[in-house]
Amino acid sequence: MKSVYGLARKLIKMLLAGTFTIIVAACYGIFMDYRLLFHVSDPDGSPIPDLHLTLLDGTKIVDENWTTETGEASLFTDDTKDYVVSIVDEDGLVNGGDFETELKEVTVPDDTLSESDTQEYFVIMHPKTTEK
Repeated sequence: MKSVYGLARKLIKMLLAGTFTIIVAACYGIFMDYRLLFHVSDPDGSPIPDLHLTLLDGTKIVDENWTTETGEASLFTDDTKDYVVSIVDEDGLVNGGDFETELKEVTVPDDTLSESDTQEYFVIMHPKTTEK
């Protein structure tokens, strides 16, 4: 009898916890960050580290990050819309070349429903500056 009582208590606790979670989610909403993953390389396909990426909504900075040694950087937003990503080589020749600033238009689609769907991949070929 004692085990039935203990099982009933656990079941009631789980139901109350689940109900509370649903109420909080319904009242306040669930916030999800959408991840934009960038792979940045030069025209030869070599990754470019240490580039500064900025996710812009008009003139508002939404997020910013730097590319890793593998040329990757993630930017996050909590809204589905069109953005511009600014990619700037701020260190000059230190990262293996002097690269032009690039502006890339990206879209987080409205039909993104789960975190596995939110990851977008954009490959940007970052042209080298030619000397005159």
